[in-house]
Amino acid sequence: MTVYYHTLKLIVDEHDLGSIKGVLGYESRAFALGGRKDTVILSSDLRKETSAIRGHYNRIGLEYCGEVVFADSHKVLEQFAGEEISVFLHTPKLLKYTGEKRRLTAVAFFGDKNNFIPWAKKHGAKVPKTITFVNKNDFYKHKGDYVLGFPVFFKKAVSDSGVGLRLCRDMKELEEMLTAFGDKAFQLQAPLSEKAIFCNVQFYGTDSGKAVALDATRQILEKHSHAGNETLAPGEFSGIWKSVTPLAEKMVQANLRGVFGIDVAVTSYNGEEKYFVIECNPRWNGSSYPTRIAEKLGVSAWRAEYIYTGPCKSLEEFLSALRNTHLEYNPQKKRGVVVFNWGPIKDGKVGVMFISTDPKERMRLKANTQRVVAGL
Repeated sequence: MTVYYHTLKLIVDEHDLGSIKGVLGYESRAFALGGRKDTVILSSDLRKETSAIRGHYNRIGLEYCGEVVFADSHKVLEQFAGEEISVFLHTPKLLKYTGEKRRLTAVAFFGDKNNFIPWAKKHGAKVPKTITFVNKNDFYKHKGDYVLGFPVFFKKAVSDSGVGLRLCRDMKELEEMLTAFGDKAFQLQAPLSEKAIFCNVQFYGTDSGKAVALDATRQILEKHSHAGNETLAPGEFSGIWKSVTPLAEKMVQANLRGVFGIDVAVTSYNGEEKYFVIECNPRWNGSSYPTRIAEKLGVSAWRAEYIYTGPCKSLEEFLSALRNTHLEYNPQKKRGVVVFNWGPIKDGKVGVMFISTDPKERMRLKANTQRVVAGL
């Protein structure tokens, strides 16, 4: 049995994720990861929506965790001593229950951009021009030697989902970010081509030290922040695996285990594609959850992002609208809409997958879903 405990409550303060609308409901993504013999631990806030999500998954033929435990403290893990425990991110607070000290050290190292970028460059990867700083005092100490110019990306060394990231066009905008986030480590990174396409490449680190390739997806961005993912077309960016697999193998050799992702920017010049490593997410990624669902449903092409539901704060109301308009995923036709992140519905949004082999139809599914929501 696997126990899925994917709460973000243990890291929202550290990573400033609290600014993301509905983020404390994101643990709902773990509900469909397991099977009938597995257990998922959810916040009590999600109790009233579980009946609706079970109905949705039963109708579309998606297996989910057979047992649900509602708890609002990580101490609930004491009940599952000896069981395999899957967490969103390994943190010191969870070490008592996971017992994976070496893995925790690897997660902390690779999750720090100021560690990862020079490490990746040392091991042969292409990376954007980057300067790392301990804090804003470190920057001001070397301000006279600053060579990257503007525009430049300000990036917190440790963050998620684009929090603490901004493209600064001049020193005034940079100093605004230094005031807001400069007490901790950060980096300044030269932007690549405006036409660069950002992708996420996922691996699974096995206990035997192998880096198993999972999936590569195109990132959907909103103002440089992650907003979703979409599968690549057959043959698209064919060199992406070659560009990062050697890094992934070295990361697993350094005790990184389980699901992790590497973000890659793809540029094209005179018909030649170049792949730049941007950062590592040593944990479950936003794309990991729809990837697992797609695997379980036996589909290979999808688009996953968030729909803002406005006044609709009931999952059953949203799902009823999908059924009434025949948008809900049809397992015979292998097309339609699947809910993968239902926890933030109370905050006015829900994570959905638009499934079809035709990218234009995926966009039509999105437009029709938004139209339905607008009419609720």
